[in-house]
Amino acid sequence: MSFKSFLFSAVIASAALLTLAGCPPNAFYVLTVTAVPIEGGVVKLDPERPSYFAGTTVTLTAVPAEGFTFRRWVGSGINTTINPTNKKIYADEAVAAEFQSDVLIPGEGEPEEGEGHENFVKDGNFEYTTAGSTWQALSLTGMPIICETSTCGLLGGKGPAHGLGWAWFGNSAQYGFEQATLAQQITLPVKREATLRFNVSVPLVTNPFTFSVSMNNVVLWQLTEAEAMDFNAYQQVDLNIDDFATGRPAILSFSFSCTGEIGQESAVFIDDIQAY
Repeated sequence: MSFKSFLFSAVIASAALLTLAGCPPNAFYVLTVTAVPIEGGVVKLDPERPSYFAGTTVTLTAVPAEGFTFRRWVGSGINTTINPTNKKIYADEAVAAEFQSDVLIPGEGEPEEGEGHENFVKDGNFEYTTAGSTWQALSLTGMPIICETSTCGLLGGKGPAHGLGWAWFGNSAQYGFEQATLAQQITLPVKREATLRFNVSVPLVTNPFTFSVSMNNVVLWQLTEAEAMDFNAYQQVDLNIDDFATGRPAILSFSFSCTGEIGQESAVFIDDIQAY
């Protein structure tokens, strides 16, 4: 076989592969990218072109605007929190970069004073994160702490206070014991007054437990099985954290511990964490 014949055969084979993959040869496609909300940031493409030949790999980079945090990529064949991320183009496709505002607007369960409050806790409603990013999660028995309804399900019909995400502290009946911590480093500016606010619920208690909220290992609040009945439904808790509004980093942590018998379970849910 001559080189020209070999080259022609290779081109035909490549075209056939593209056709089998659902991509006609010589096909060019448009990749449409958007930011949600539009003021949340911008999306950069590499390479940036009006259209792409079938099979081209494009690198997408989400750049948050000031006051916003990147959440995730969603769209045609993509759902990931990895940033930057790569996408191969095989059709006209649309991808959106979702961003989360770091500024709270007053509303239900939020401060009423002023026109808005900056929340110094990143992803306090657990809607835009996975463990290991803004939150550091550790469980002695390997139980997941940051949950969504699609991954953890509900407990007695109960889950997040709002939205789809929340933090679930508790032991498995398989073990009867647990030690778990969820922590994040925050920096509060120098202010005369500062507040830590969160919603907490105890949907199940058959095991003695202690749930603690701390800043720099200083315990601010504790909940045990003795008070569990008061928190069967979500209750809002406000704590004074004036002493930590110093402009220096501080570790905010939520800790759960229990020691009981196999077959016994307890659970504590938290959601909507704010420090302002």
